[in-house]
Amino acid sequence: MGAVEVMENHQPMQVLAGISFSDKAAINLKLKNKAKATWSFHGDAGGGYSWQPDGAIWDGELFAMAVMPNFQNITTFKTNNIGEDLSAQATDFFASRRGTELSRYVGVSLPGVPNLSRRRTLFNRSALVSTNALWKLGRGEFKTQIDYSFNRVTAEAANVTTYFLNDGNRVVTENRNGVDRSHSLSGKFIYELNQKTAFINNTLKTNIDWDDVRLGVTGSLPNGQTASLPDYYVGNDFKLIKRFNGKHLVTFISKNEWESLPQTLSVSMNEAFMRQHVKDHAFYTNESAAYAFSVKGITISLEGGVKGYFRTLNTELPDMPEEIPGETANVLNTNYLTGICHT
Repeated sequence: MGAVEVMENHQPMQVLAGISFSDKAAINLKLKNKAKATWSFHGDAGGGYSWQPDGAIWDGELFAMAVMPNFQNITTFKTNNIGEDLSAQATDFFASRRGTELSRYVGVSLPGVPNLSRRRTLFNRSALVSTNALWKLGRGEFKTQIDYSFNRVTAEAANVTTYFLNDGNRVVTENRNGVDRSHSLSGKFIYELNQKTAFINNTLKTNIDWDDVRLGVTGSLPNGQTASLPDYYVGNDFKLIKRFNGKHLVTFISKNEWESLPQTLSVSMNEAFMRQHVKDHAFYTNESAAYAFSVKGITISLEGGVKGYFRTLNTELPDMPEEIPGETANVLNTNYLTGICHT
C-alpha cells in the first residue's frame, strides 16, 4: 500500500458512512504518484486439522480497495469451515420492509443438541463475497453493491425415548442426519443526480435466495424429508424532484416490488411418498406525484397517487391417498387498487 502524507484541515469533523465523492472531508489524504490509481490488498488465513470430524479446517479473508479520481471499490472475500455462518454479515441493515409481505410456509429443521454451542455441534462450509463500487458519471454518481453468501451445514443426532405405559414400556430410537445448503445473491444499483434545480435517485435492488434441506431419520420410525425453498425478489425505487423558476416544484415518487416464493416439501415413509407444492407470488406498486407553487409567501400544493397490491397463492398435495377425502388444491387471489388525491 502506498505511503500517504497527512495535511491538516480546519473544517469541522464529519463522520461519513460508506464511500462517496465529497470535497468536505475532515482529513485530506494526498497520495504519492506511485500510489495513485492502484489496488491495495490485505489478507489473513489460518488452517489446521480436525480429529472429529476427520479433515482439514480453515478460516481466511481477503480485502481489496481502490480509490481513483472517478472510481472507488471495496471488495471482501471470506471463507471458513469452523462453524461460523458468514451469510449474516451480508445483511442490509438499512433495507426497508418489503411491500410484498410474503413468508415461507414450509420449513425443515436440522437436528440440534441442547445445552451445547452450535460451533461444537454443527459442521459447516461458509463463504462470502461482497463488492461495493462507485463511479462518477458527469454530474451524477452510480453505485453498486453485490453480495453472495453460501453456507452448508451438516448435523447428526441420536435420540432414545422411553414411554412408560400401563401395558408396558415403549422405546423409540431415532438417528437423524441432515444437510442444509443455503445460497443468497443480492444486488443494489443506484444512480443519483443532485443539482440545485433537480434531484434524481433510482435504486434497483434484487435478492435471490435458494435453500435446499435434506433430513433423513432411521430407527423406529424411518422417514426422509426434502425441502426446496427458493425466494426471488426484485424492486425499484425512483424519486424525482424538479424546481422551475424558483417557485414551482414537482415531485414524483415510484415504488414497485415483485416477489415469487415457490416451495416444495417431499416426505417419504416406508413405501409411502407425498409432496406438497406452494406457489406464492405478489406485486406491490405505489406511485405518487405532487406539484407545489408559492404565491406571495403562501405555498399551494396538489398531490395524487395510486397504490396497488396483487397476490396469487396456489397450494396442492398431488400424492395424497384416494381414501383421504377433501380438496388437495387451493387457489387464493388478493388484489386491490386505490387512488388518492388531496390538496
